Amino acid sequence: MLVFHNFYPIGDQGGIEFIHHDNRTASNGFVNVSLPGGQEFPRPEVAGRVVDSEKGEIRATVKVPDFNFNYDVRIWPEDNTIHLALDLEKPIPGEWIGKATFDLQLFPVTYTGKTFHLGNQSGVIPPEALGPMVPYPGGTARALPLATGSKLIIAPEDPMISLQIEQLNGKLALIDERNTRLAGWILVSSEIPEGIGKGAVEWIITPSIMPGWMHKPVISISQVGYHPGQPKKAMIELDKRSSGVKKTILKRTGNDGKITTVKSAAPEVWGDFLRYKYAIFDLSDITDPGLYTISYGDVTSEPFSIGWDVYQKSVWQPTLEIYFPVQMCHMRIRDRGRVWHGACHLDDALQAPVNTMHVDGYQTYETTETGYKPFTTVPGLNRGGWHDAGDNDLAAGSQAQTTLFLALAGEEFGINVDQTTIEQDALFVELRRPDGIPDLQQQIEHGVVNLLTGYRASDHSVVGIIENREGRNFLGDVASVTDQLLYNSSLKPGEKRGSSSGTNDDRWVVTNKDTSLEYEVMTALIAASRLLRGFNDKLADECLSTAIKAWNYEQTHDPVIQPNAYIPRHHERQEVLATCELLITTGEKGYAARLTELLPVIKEAPGEVGWSVARTFKYIDDAGFKDEVKNALQDYKVTLDSALATNPFGVPWKP
Repeated sequence: MLVFHNFYPIGDQGGIEFIHHDNRTASNGFVNVSLPGGQEFPRPEVAGRVVDSEKGEIRATVKVPDFNFNYDVRIWPEDNTIHLALDLEKPIPGEWIGKATFDLQLFPVTYTGKTFHLGNQSGVIPPEALGPMVPYPGGTARALPLATGSKLIIAPEDPMISLQIEQLNGKLALIDERNTRLAGWILVSSEIPEGIGKGAVEWIITPSIMPGWMHKPVISISQVGYHPGQPKKAMIELDKRSSGVKKTILKRTGNDGKITTVKSAAPEVWGDFLRYKYAIFDLSDITDPGLYTISYGDVTSEPFSIGWDVYQKSVWQPTLEIYFPVQMCHMRIRDRGRVWHGACHLDDALQAPVNTMHVDGYQTYETTETGYKPFTTVPGLNRGGWHDAGDNDLAAGSQAQTTLFLALAGEEFGINVDQTTIEQDALFVELRRPDGIPDLQQQIEHGVVNLLTGYRASDHSVVGIIENREGRNFLGDVASVTDQLLYNSSLKPGEKRGSSSGTNDDRWVVTNKDTSLEYEVMTALIAASRLLRGFNDKLADECLSTAIKAWNYEQTHDPVIQPNAYIPRHHERQEVLATCELLITTGEKGYAARLTELLPVIKEAPGEVGWSVARTFKYIDDAGFKDEVKNALQDYKVTLDSALATNPFGVPWKP
């Protein structure tokens, strides 16, 4: 049981959580309030978490500053049960009566097809939302509870996930929240009574416990496979209570279908990490190409390959050939007999209102800094960019990072894959149909087209484009999120006239300037200009000239710091990266001189900027500068090696 260890409730990780015999069963146990008009109650802020070993109690103090609402959740064990108490700082206000609840979400995947028993009602958790819905004040609708009562028993037929929750002095409701949210879970809900502070809600939770149960071993391998010459290690994850290790067996499947054992040895115990014990099976001495499996006890890994061509097919290629095209905004994406989405968001974008805290960290300041009034269209923003993961935002910071990495990958590895037809002017993409042009260059072009729109409209980068609140978290064809017509406030809602309409569904563009973002975007534009040369020279010229103009401006003006979504901090470090790309691109001594002046910044953050500075050495004559950078990188390597050694996977990790 986790008690406010995590804080990512929108990802269903937070509040009270249960992991039950390795099954994730419940999460997001905290207070919720149904607000008018379907508004979302602010997610809680954990102000403190105290473990009282003497009393055997965990207490989390939770605050909801927007409503000046604070509460404690207390947890303590008793025999085979867990007691939960909700203590409010003060009783709920009158307008929350009947609307404030303490909720716990049950993971629907875990409980689909399992029985529930609550009060005198019972049933089976359905595989999907089946209703019924009832009207709710404010023009919304709510799902009727599956059942109500004081004691819930769920999945008694499966002791691996069975759970019992009993409410003292009140009733529980079991609600299928998938009826109201596409990403909804199954909700166990207790209405918070009026006039009570301490002990407003009290539960007794009894999870089933399997005597002698132990975590099943997990064999972690590279799903990509291994190059014959690289180190090859499999991590074996074990229950901390397990004693000793078993022999691990490596088998090879030949082209004739015969399976032979090529290695059998005890793995080396690495030690404990988080919840588990780890052992490492080293197969670096195996270099014969082929398909292999690893077995530990009765657990066998998926097949993996060892081969000289392991990175040549179906590794990074699907990202470039499928994922990137599908995520292209403002384009129609066709794939064989389907359309992933139509040309979308062609009505981008309305100037966001000032002094507004929006969602996902987007915010606006006192002025727009563009010359455009709020809720008027900023022209030229309806081209380029890729949808953000999980939604459709176009954050300049992430667009710039992506464009930069594409450009550097193309430069380093000479990627000339061509599997996709991309027609920028026609706003059309077709997967699995080569058009004679390298896909990487076309994707870089799509990225910079979006990054340049801000400079064309306002002489600096925009923060990003994001849906208004009503358009958030839409699932389906993104071309239908908006009416694709530019909003005109002089028209009535629903009225259309030419390319305009009175429907205020257009996305917002957040336009406040930030120096860190300026440097980050110019870094991407400069690197991209090199890859676009010979493919789209006009665009390459615009990328470079725009970046040089922005760099020169920043050199003669004080930095502007206006934190926003996807904007890095430490503008000096971003300046180092931009200056590196300018020096590599132009070879001009002025950029080398500025880079040497930035040596204190480089030494402060070698892990962040050192890789880029090292690429500039052939353009710099100052031997002392290069020696100091090398020393900083060598010191950083010691720090990095130490960090990588803190876990069996040998990767950067922070708790």
